Amino acid sequence: MSARSQSPATTHYEFIAHTGIEDASAKQKLKTVRSHVMRNYLHQQQRHSGQSSKFIVSERRQSKQRARSSRSASQDADAPATSSTTKNPHNQLASGDYIGSFDGGFGGAPHSKPNSTVHSKIASRPEMKTHLGYVPQQDVVSCLAQLYFTCVVRDKKNGFPQPSFDTLNAKGETMRIVQETLEMCGSDVPDTILFAINILAYGCSTTHEWNEAVGHVEALQRLVETRNGMRNMEFDLQRILTCSSFFIAAELLLPPQFPIPLYPCPTMFNLAFQDDAQIRAWRTVKRFPKNNSFVFDVVMRMHQLGLAVSPEWTDKIDKCALSNLYFEVMHSAVVVQLEEPWKGPLQGGTQGREGSIMFRVWAAGLPIYVGAALRHLRHRQSSNPMRYYHGPIFSRIQAILDENGGHHAWPRGRSLEPILATLFYALEACTWDDPWRTWCLHTMCKVVDLLRLKTTDDFKKVLDFFPTTERYQASMRDVWQHITHLSVPGTLSGVSQVAGHH
Repeated sequence: MSARSQSPATTHYEFIAHTGIEDASAKQKLKTVRSHVMRNYLHQQQRHSGQSSKFIVSERRQSKQRARSSRSASQDADAPATSSTTKNPHNQLASGDYIGSFDGGFGGAPHSKPNSTVHSKIASRPEMKTHLGYVPQQDVVSCLAQLYFTCVVRDKKNGFPQPSFDTLNAKGETMRIVQETLEMCGSDVPDTILFAINILAYGCSTTHEWNEAVGHVEALQRLVETRNGMRNMEFDLQRILTCSSFFIAAELLLPPQFPIPLYPCPTMFNLAFQDDAQIRAWRTVKRFPKNNSFVFDVVMRMHQLGLAVSPEWTDKIDKCALSNLYFEVMHSAVVVQLEEPWKGPLQGGTQGREGSIMFRVWAAGLPIYVGAALRHLRHRQSSNPMRYYHGPIFSRIQAILDENGGHHAWPRGRSLEPILATLFYALEACTWDDPWRTWCLHTMCKVVDLLRLKTTDDFKKVLDFFPTTERYQASMRDVWQHITHLSVPGTLSGVSQVAGHH
């Protein structure tokens, strides 16, 4: 069962449905939210000895003025832009403008101070710049959206099991101003509103509110269509919207919502880089059944990404080419799961069923690798990136491996190796307290036994056939020690409960 179907179903994805309709049902939901907010707020007061911050909700009569300011600021910012590439006419990125994430730009926001208001928090914020090069306008809705995501990141890093009071307030204020602005502007939607809705979507995915995240992405798609597509939008904003929509699509097995935003004339990767990636790709292809030419195209890009974020190549390649590569890789990781191109070449019977299991697990793990490659790059840059939560993907992999009799129906021999690589990616993506970590270790033990791997070198030899990064390489020995020496529980009941809630 998919993650989306495990949360309450919604009948409409109209954006207004996520920003509040004045009917009995909405009012009841609002009461529930307020109750949840108060309980969480009191809990944090006890936990932090009264140090939690508190928003002062802005007065209603200022709403229309804020909406007009948001629209005006966006129009002023958009006036010089005449095409999707004018923002970067020479395809140049600053050294920190890496490939495909916008959350890192919000990590330096100041922590909330006790009894500070929304306006004082906005005024104290430095200008934010995302890792995709986009500098958000410093109007109310953009700053509130940034403040919301800053709170989400802080909640995660502090280990809060539920959104904090500050997070819920910033989210509510952002949604309210977005709704009021949309009611005023009609089809002339400002960039600042698109930016805010995008952050709401990504923030909801971070807090596992998948249905709401999908609703925001679908709302974005409709709003972009009212503006005659993305070609009239600032190029860096195109990249931000596409990045978050790809992430959500990969997690929930949905089709891509937006086209890939590519720089038109990047400097190509040099011959040595391409040769290295091709050699690695050919070694990977040999671990798969024959007559599946699509595998080479996919793993070639994956190896290119792994090389591109390595210390050897990061400073030598064109950053615009690296950005294009990231979006192409992520698009490929999303599409290959949906199209299942392995179905045609596979034979029937037991061999075909085992091949299908292998390909489905391998394809499900590709977005995990893509996200990790970016995270590993930022680790090396002395930043502290937030780990992506891949619960829906883990649930999908678990369901594939459990069907048709569990491990008795798994492939044998070389066809098990892509499954081992996927489980390795999944284990590395888990935090130490993530219950999915136990399931990954338990399942890897079964795969290692079936492959008859006896030493660290055997384990490393198998994983070296697949796309990797220097951080993956450094963790292989530790993972092997966990597999061979830790006592792994045989029951998955705890993990099943986790899967049911995400």
